Parts: sequence; structure tokens; C-alpha cells
Amino acid sequence: MPWYGGYSGIGTWGPFGIYYGSAYGRSAEGFASLVMRGINDPVRTANFVDFCDKCLYFYRPNHDPDKGPWNSGLDLNKYPKDAPPHWSFGIGIDGSMSLNLNEISGTEEMDGHGSVSVGRWIAWRLMGSPSGDWLMKPRGGVYGKSRWDSTRDSADFICWFMDYTDRDVIWSEGESTGWGAGETLTRKNVINETDMVKIRANYANADMYEVYPNFACYTALRCSAQMAEAAGDSASAKKYLGYAERIRAGMLRLLKTGDRNNPMWRVSSYSIFSSLQDSLVQAWFSMFLDGLDPNKLDAEMTLVTRNTLKRQLSQPYGYAPVLGMGYGQGWITESALMLDDMDSAGPLLANIAKYSYDKNMDYVDAKRGIDWRPNLWLIPEGTNIMPDGRWYRIGDLTNGANQGPAMHALEICAGVDDSDPKLVKIMPRVPEPLKGIQIQNFFTLVPDGGGLAKARVGYEFNRPGVLSLRSDRPIPALAVRLGPFDQSTAERIVDAGMKPSGATVRLDKSGTWKSKDAWWIWVESLRDVTELKLEFGLAPR
Repeated sequence: MPWYGGYSGIGTWGPFGIYYGSAYGRSAEGFASLVMRGINDPVRTANFVDFCDKCLYFYRPNHDPDKGPWNSGLDLNKYPKDAPPHWSFGIGIDGSMSLNLNEISGTEEMDGHGSVSVGRWIAWRLMGSPSGDWLMKPRGGVYGKSRWDSTRDSADFICWFMDYTDRDVIWSEGESTGWGAGETLTRKNVINETDMVKIRANYANADMYEVYPNFACYTALRCSAQMAEAAGDSASAKKYLGYAERIRAGMLRLLKTGDRNNPMWRVSSYSIFSSLQDSLVQAWFSMFLDGLDPNKLDAEMTLVTRNTLKRQLSQPYGYAPVLGMGYGQGWITESALMLDDMDSAGPLLANIAKYSYDKNMDYVDAKRGIDWRPNLWLIPEGTNIMPDGRWYRIGDLTNGANQGPAMHALEICAGVDDSDPKLVKIMPRVPEPLKGIQIQNFFTLVPDGGGLAKARVGYEFNRPGVLSLRSDRPIPALAVRLGPFDQSTAERIVDAGMKPSGATVRLDKSGTWKSKDAWWIWVESLRDVTELKLEFGLAPR
């Protein structure tokens, strides 16, 4: 793995090898939505789920090797006997990257636990949302547990953990809470139990309840409820939705800051994320389950997130929080796009490209037969900007936690929303200075009998309202959003009645464009679409 030095490094390259022996749990939903969908391989998709599930059983209240990976090194004397298994900071069968600082073994990084749950749900949908053997059959390689068993166990841990801590929000250890305090990270230097007791006391008194883990677990429970219904377990589905609502209410009551007229999500006192864009999680994490239409998101939470985005964009870094290219630049770009802040989205997108670019890769080594040009745009962990405007990469190149958010920003621009396959939405977002976008072979879920199938969708969009779309199989119900426009232009176009036969057209206001309200034209009631052409250009006055 190419390594460009740490945050205080000078950016020179070195061969670092394997970064860690385990995967980060909080990268799981990106791996599923970007990689698993893209390769379109059901065997590998199932293997992804089974790998996650096998790792789930490392942290459990017993040492029985028939019930989980070998974990004899864990001290279970204080481990709650009724605790369901959970994923830790690192996903591996050896419990890698864990700090056992309380009675529940493993680092309960609940944004990671929630993300793995959502990633498994994405994979299940990619398999067609099956409810038969794929979901219900015991697996010999996963200790006799079915995929539904593991879904239930992981969701139950979230519910159990809330009751165990007796809070309406999720306790979390890990990067969004800095493991409670920097002191806890010195555990490896502890030389006696007295010091360890001090560290644990400091840890127990830390405020470990933050927005990112809560929204990830809130989403995970709602995803798990869908799988519960597919498994025929309506009682579990009802339970998970109830706990999800408890988290939502807890977030709105306990994790806001500011006055009643300008509420924002609070910023963690301990978060190690470089520019604290984890506070925008409701915007960038909603794309998986709730879709890409901001007017369909939770209105009360979205109001708080819009105010939070304004706060984040007012920071000294402006449009370039590039110290983290994913958990800084990527997250805030996703958020601006999701909330239709088209004025901010343009420079934010441009900076993803600008600060990922490496001019040193722009050549072909003919003597050695190496074409370095495909590496021009590999996304680094971070970038340092010098006072004179020059910049250099830092950290590891192509870190999944940083690739994922940056690539998801491009995915939001593409705007193919199959969160509800019964109504696929195409919502291109092309902020200035960009003029258009081309999409090829985007795998889109559509209804197929009682399950789901994949359609390959491609389209070309030229701003503000010219679109040509094709699909390799009929899309039963389709809606397309075009824009942005100013209000008067949008009204003139709608009044002109330019629409396909049988379609309906309506106006929608969302976000900002040219410092004013952004208006969009929805073309709806499109049925069994394999080809579509729309021309909603600027109508004459």
C-alpha cells in the first residue's frame, strides 16, 4: 500500500504494505453499495455477508469454539451473560484493533456496527431480497447460524446496549468519540492495574453519545426490520422500529445544540475526524435507505442538518476540508449535494478532483512498460495545503474510509435512486461549472415477482433539463427530476406543457441555486420505461 506520511509528514511516498489485518466496520456500507453492486457477483456478495457474520461472533459471552471464533484471550469474568454478539472497531476473526476498556469486550464503535448491518442489508437487496434458504438456512461455516439469525443477533445488540446503558441514545467507542479521551489510547503503556482502573474511570465518565453512531444504528434497525419481515418475524420488525424511533427522539432531544430557531447537531468533544463532518451524518447516510430526495427525508432532522451544513461551510477551511478526503471533503460534499445546496456543491466537487490529482503520475514509462496515468486520480487519505497554495498527499492511498464518501458524492451526482424499487427516481445533480453528466451501466434494482432484479440504466443529462435515458429491461415506474431552475423559468416551462404522453409534471422547491431558492421539475407517472427523452430547456419569455 502506498503511504505518504502522517498528518505531520512531508508527503513522500513509501511502501507501507498492509495497513491493518482487519477491515473497518464503518466502511462496510460503502463496500457493499460501491463494490458489491458494481461487480454484480452473487457469490462474492453472499461471501461478504458470511465474512461479516463469522466475525460477528468473536465477541460473545463464552469461549466455546463451536459458537464463534477462538476468543480465549478475552476476559469474560465481567462480561454480561445476556449480551448479544457485536462487531467491534475492526472486523476480523481475531478481534483486531480492539481496546477492551470496559466489561463488554471489544471496542463498541457503534457507527461501525450500524454500518455493517446496513452493508449486509444492501447485499441482501442486491441478492433480490430473498426470503427462502438464502436468508433462513443454517450455515456450517458460520456456527450453524442462518443469515437471518445474524441479522437478528446484530440488531438485538443495539437494542440490548441501549437498555444496558439506560439511555435513549447509543453509547459508542471509537473514532467519533475518540475512545472517550486521549488517555485511554495509552492502554498499551499501562504497567499496573491501578493505572488501568484510572483509565477506565476516566473512560466511564466521558460523554460517549454522538450523532454519527446514533444515526447509523437508527438506520441499521430500520434495515433489519425489513429483513425481519422477509423472515416472517413481525415481532422483531416491530421491536426494531420501536427502538429506532427511540434513537430518533433521543437524538433530537439530547444531541442538538443552538437555540430553538437555529438548532444544529452538536460536535463531539473527542472526535478524531479532522474537520468534524461526522455531525452531518443524517444527510450523507440517508442515501442508503431513505433515498436521494431531500423532501422525502425526515423533515425535523433535516432542518437540523441544514443548519449544521451552514455552520460547517462557515469554517476557515471553506470548501476544502481536505485533511480527510473522505471523512472531511467527501462527507461535506455528499451533504451539500443531498440537501441541494448547488452553490456549495460545485466548488466542493471540484476540490475532490483537485486535491486527489497527482501530476507526477501523468506519464508512461515506456522502458519499463508501465502506464502510470490510471493512477492520476486515486483518492488519498488526506491532503495538506501549503500557504502558497501547493498541496501534497498524506496518509495511505485508496483508504476505503476515504474513497467511499468521495465516490458516493459522485454517485449522488448520478442520482439513480432505487431506495424504493417500486418507484425508481433519476435525480441528476450537476452544479456549476459542470454542464452535464453521462452514466453507463448503472445497476438499478427493480421489482421482479416477489423479489428484486437488476436493470442496467444509462443516461445523458445536459443542464438544466435535457435527458436521454435507456434501460436493458423495463422500469415499471419511473420519475425524473430536472434542474435546477429559478422559479419563474420553471413555471414557464411547466406552463408550456412540454411532457411525454401520459406523464405528469410538477414543480418542487429544494435547496439553493445562485443564492436563491432552487426549483426542480419532476416528470412523473412514467411506466415500463426502456427509453426516454426529455427536453425541458429554457423556454422563451
